[in-house]
Amino acid sequence: MVSTAQGNDRFSRVYVDIRKQVVTGRFLPGAQIKVAEAAAHLKLSTTPVREALSRLVGEGLLEDRRRHGFFVPVPSPYDLIDLYTLMDLFLGAAWKKPDHGSRPFIPPFAGDNADEPVGADPARDLFSGILRRSNNFALIETGERALDRLASARRAEPLVLGCCDEELGLLREALNRGDRDPLFALVRSYHRRRKAHAPQLSYVIANRSAAAEEYIQNIV
Repeated sequence: MVSTAQGNDRFSRVYVDIRKQVVTGRFLPGAQIKVAEAAAHLKLSTTPVREALSRLVGEGLLEDRRRHGFFVPVPSPYDLIDLYTLMDLFLGAAWKKPDHGSRPFIPPFAGDNADEPVGADPARDLFSGILRRSNNFALIETGERALDRLASARRAEPLVLGCCDEELGLLREALNRGDRDPLFALVRSYHRRRKAHAPQLSYVIANRSAAAEEYIQNIV
């Protein structure tokens, strides 16, 4: 008989492993995650795998297509626009918390992406840092979930927007100075630019995934 602690440990192991693979792009949008295959890979029963996948569905990182299984969603332009709009709201709410102006920028804890070097996703690090200034767990958790749902869009950005280093540099400078109005003018501009290019970003995400699937089928 499996104890509650053992069951929770197995669930956490599956949840962290699969979540990490989705967020970092090891499972591309459009990819199917098969319960039996994931369980065999992790040397576990299908029960904790199914539970972990269901939780990821609740976070918006997976889709449960009835009778077809679990898939990594391909965000539509409307999905992207909604997520960028939410991030504007979350970041504004985080900065409204008291006594932030004099605090230096503290890079976010790597958390579930601990095997990825900090700086591998500089936009996520930057916005996570703003969220974490709020010391509001619910706001941080919700905001970082939205950031993770936008991970595939950030990977597509170089093909649509070109290099974004200068844009992120200006945001980081405003954050370090604690200048709220200039910072959030830049945040709004950052998200407005991406909302304007949401159709192109969605197209690149979908076609990258289709190209990867075709490549895999050709070499198997």
